[in-house]
Amino acid sequence: VSKQANVDLFYAISPGLDMVYSDSADVQALQAKLQDMMKLGVHHFALFLDDVPEKLRHEADKQKYQDLAEAHAELINHLWAYSKENGFEFVVCPTTYTSAWGSRDYIKKLGASIPESIPLFWTGEDVAVAQITEEEAENWKELIKRKPLIWDNFPVNDFEGWRPILGPIRGRSASLPKSAEGILANPMDLPYSSMIPLYTVAEYGKN
Repeated sequence: VSKQANVDLFYAISPGLDMVYSDSADVQALQAKLQDMMKLGVHHFALFLDDVPEKLRHEADKQKYQDLAEAHAELINHLWAYSKENGFEFVVCPTTYTSAWGSRDYIKKLGASIPESIPLFWTGEDVAVAQITEEEAENWKELIKRKPLIWDNFPVNDFEGWRPILGPIRGRSASLPKSAEGILANPMDLPYSSMIPLYTVAEYGKN
């Protein structure tokens, strides 16, 4: 269905809550999951490391790595090499994905430790924002050593479920493409209602 719609389907996986990064069996299990999806025709993946504890939890990881950034960098670099061998693309949502909170040391170290060709998600100055400017994107670009891939929490409304968001996207700078890798829109859990504002995101991207 995605191919008929001229859409690249990304399969996202979130191993960060229970994965032991230093355990080769866990890494192999993650690879096996990706391999299973590739057999089904998926060739684009997203590694989601968001909304996980900001410090290492497992004793084996604490002994091997200095911090979470080092553990995540090793995993990402391993999957990047694996992607080259198997011909798939992948993007990453880091644990610090907004300017509002999270460790600056983590995101700076991560950005400096992985290839610049790997896109890193960023939601803006906060998780859900009224505007995103070129200047804000430039500031984040300096931290992560690459243009951020904007994960725009629009028109998602899970923080205000009583109010469906049906209006157009606003407050996104016309010059944003100079400083951003791209823009992804996070829809409501109302798929058909989401099509109305999502259309305006597509228009923004096209223009």
